[in-house]
Amino acid sequence: MSDVRRLPYMPLQIERLRKSKAWLRCKREPHLAFYLMNLWMRAWHELPAGSIESDEDVLADAAMCDPDGWAAVRDDVMRGWDLRDGRYYHSTVTELAAEAATKLRGNSNRTVAAREALEAKRSQSSEATVTVSVTETVTGDEGKEREGKSSEPGGSGGEPPPAHDAEHDSWPSDPVERLWTEGVHLMRCMGVADREARSNIGRWTSDTGGSRPDDILAAIRRARDAGTRDPIPLVGRTLNPLNGHRHGNRDRQPSRADLRTAALADAFGVGDDEGLPTEDPVDRRSHHGAANGGLVHLGRPLRLAGSG
Repeated sequence: MSDVRRLPYMPLQIERLRKSKAWLRCKREPHLAFYLMNLWMRAWHELPAGSIESDEDVLADAAMCDPDGWAAVRDDVMRGWDLRDGRYYHSTVTELAAEAATKLRGNSNRTVAAREALEAKRSQSSEATVTVSVTETVTGDEGKEREGKSSEPGGSGGEPPPAHDAEHDSWPSDPVERLWTEGVHLMRCMGVADREARSNIGRWTSDTGGSRPDDILAAIRRARDAGTRDPIPLVGRTLNPLNGHRHGNRDRQPSRADLRTAALADAFGVGDDEGLPTEDPVDRRSHHGAANGGLVHLGRPLRLAGSG
C-alpha cells in the first residue's frame, strides 16, 4: 500500500500524457481535462494512493463536476480506472505513487542513518572530552604535589629551581599561540575553569599595556611553581609592575628593581591595600624608594639585605 500524503505535489510526465488517448479525447472536449486532472490529484492523496472510493457522489465531487451533469461525462472521465475492493484505481497514478513512496522510504532511512551516526559521533566526542578533563585534573594535582615536595627547603637553604613541564617542548613555537595553549592548560591545572582562564589571559594582554605573551606566560608559570590554588590575583600582581601600570607608564620596559618588587609582593602577600604604590604622588615617591631596593609597607620602605 503506497502512501504519499506527505508529498504536496505529484509528478507530471509530459510526453507520456500528451501521447495518451485520454489527452486525445481532451483535445476534442477540453472540459474533460479539468475533470481528469481533479480525479488524478484527489487519488494521489488518498489511501491507498491512486485510488478513489466507488461512490458516484464522491466521484463527482472529486472531479469537481456538477452532480446533475456527472452522468453525461462519467464514462469518458472514468476510462482507465479499474474497480477493485470497492475502490477505483488508476494504473498510471498508482505506478507513480509507488515510485514516489519508494523514494520517500529511502530518504527516511538515510535520514535515520545520518542522525544515528551524528549521535554516535557526539557521544564519542563527549566521552573523549570527559577523559581528557579527568586526565588533566589528575595529572595536574600530581604535578602540584611533586612541585610542593621539590620546594621544601633543603640543606643549601637556597630557593628551589622552577619546575619544568616535560611537555613544554610540544607547545607551539609562536609566543601568542603558546600563551593561549600552555597558559590555558596551566591555569586549568591550577583549578581555573577554561572559560575563566581564557577571559583573564585576554584581560591581562589588554589591561597590562600589551605585555609580551612570554611575560604573561612566565607569570602564569611562576604562579604554578608557587603551588597556589588561586593564581589569578598572583599573576595580576606580577604583571602590573612589569608594565608600569601602577604609575601610569605603560610603555616602560621592566627593570630588575620592578621584578624584585613584584617578587617581594608575592612573597609577603602585599596587595594594593597594604602599601603597594598607587597613583597618589606621595605613594609614587615611596614606590621610587622601593624600586631602588626596598618594599613599601604601610608607608615605610623595607630594605633588602645586601641592598644599597
